[in-house]
Amino acid sequence: MAQATILRQASRLLEQMHQVRLANEREKLQVALLDSVSHDIRTPLVSIMGALSSLRDEGALFDAQMRIELLDDAWSEMERLNRLVENLLEMSRLQSGELTLNRDWHDLDEIIAVARTQLKDRLRDYHIITHIQQDVSLLYVDFTLMVQVIVNLLDNAAKYTSENK
Repeated sequence: MAQATILRQASRLLEQMHQVRLANEREKLQVALLDSVSHDIRTPLVSIMGALSSLRDEGALFDAQMRIELLDDAWSEMERLNRLVENLLEMSRLQSGELTLNRDWHDLDEIIAVARTQLKDRLRDYHIITHIQQDVSLLYVDFTLMVQVIVNLLDNAAKYTSENK
């Protein structure tokens, strides 16, 4: 009888240790995610502020083409920042249980087409080729969230590759 009690206590202690380890790992992941997100948000903000600051500077002499390029860059970064904020809000809703998945069968070509349309300005200088196996044409997914996944992948690919690749 005493051995059974000792075994139950040891089992409880092991479970508590496991829960503590999981909590520590979760905290490390949250810190890493927060660091990454804050960097990802700061980057477009700095770009937008730089472009607008240059345009606002009365001493700077820009021709019409240069002003348009600065505004286009600021606009592109603003769209990127908007996507990041939308992603954060969606993650928050999903984690809180506020967002429910709306799964159905969707065509992968259509998902990719919608994602590319959302990023058409960002991807205008890139040549993108997709190869989809015929047996993978339909996916049982939440359409909006899957489009967001593809948008994130394409945006990261554009961010970390050179143009015309």
